[in-house]
Amino acid sequence: MLDAAYQSLASGLPNLVVQFFVAPAMLAASVAVYLTLTPMREIQLIRANNAAAALATSGAIVAFSIPLAAVIVSSVNIYDVIVFGVVALFFQLVADFVAHFILRELPERISNGEVSAAIIQVGIKFSVALLNAAAVTV
Repeated sequence: MLDAAYQSLASGLPNLVVQFFVAPAMLAASVAVYLTLTPMREIQLIRANNAAAALATSGAIVAFSIPLAAVIVSSVNIYDVIVFGVVALFFQLVADFVAHFILRELPERISNGEVSAAIIQVGIKFSVALLNAAAVTV
């Protein structure tokens, strides 16, 4: 009985370790790109105690992780995680910028500390992330 557990651990552990380092690196890279390209300066706003910016940025981080987690679940190997992870995260970034284009006042309202604007932005991000996650698991 323990032999099967050891074999399972030996076969699954290397993949877990690789994914443990690759997925957070991809998430960090996506967040860095997002923070660089958005019209707001979220980090400065968060340091200035802007709750709306903190909420919007936290929402972006979670929204990036949702499709990435779906990719990990449905992947066959680490190359799937990297390729489909990059594609999923790219679509998430595109959706964020489309939302900013359509709702142009959101970045300014969030910069002004309007939490209601951040809540709408987070709702959009989560909705797109869930659809994105469903698409990559097909």
